[in-house]
Amino acid sequence: MRFVTRMAAGLGTAAVLTAGVAATAGAANAATAGAPVKAQTSTTAEWGPYFSADHKAKAAGEVVVSYEKIKVGHWKTWYTWELKCWKHDGKKFCEKYKQPHKKWVFTWVTVKNYTVHSTLWNFKWYPTKWKQRCAWETFKVLHTDGKVTFHSFNNCHKGPQDFSFDVKHVDKIWVNVARGNHFKPVAQHSGWTEIV
Repeated sequence: MRFVTRMAAGLGTAAVLTAGVAATAGAANAATAGAPVKAQTSTTAEWGPYFSADHKAKAAGEVVVSYEKIKVGHWKTWYTWELKCWKHDGKKFCEKYKQPHKKWVFTWVTVKNYTVHSTLWNFKWYPTKWKQRCAWETFKVLHTDGKVTFHSFNNCHKGPQDFSFDVKHVDKIWVNVARGNHFKPVAQHSGWTEIV
């Protein structure tokens, strides 16, 4: 299976992450600021094919990972030792103290953007009243902050159908292929298989 879409400069992309938060000059309470630049590079890894338990649904595809640099702004604080002196009863006294300094600085960080492409085949789309006439694929995404999200697609017709979705801050991605109706997968689950 081949996809025409690729993460490359100048081509229509499956996903373009607009990264960064614009920082206004002189905003004392700003926390971060970013300015996106072109993606440095991208890698593509194929996954599948994986089948439902009855082999009447099939899913396969690829994961495109693009690496993008953004500039993130933050406050940098540092301290210097200063000398404070004063006179009392004709005597001079001095003591050291820490003087805080604060400055808005920028740091370049690399962000990974994920685009998951899939093709879902349905090998038994009849009879129309059959409760399992649809092929289903469900993707489970574990994000780096511990959050879990799901992305599901179905094909209730003859032949393959293509799908894709975009995610970021990814730790792992799994896929489960099953049979079901028009609303949800109900049986013949393949079980979760890791693709990233």
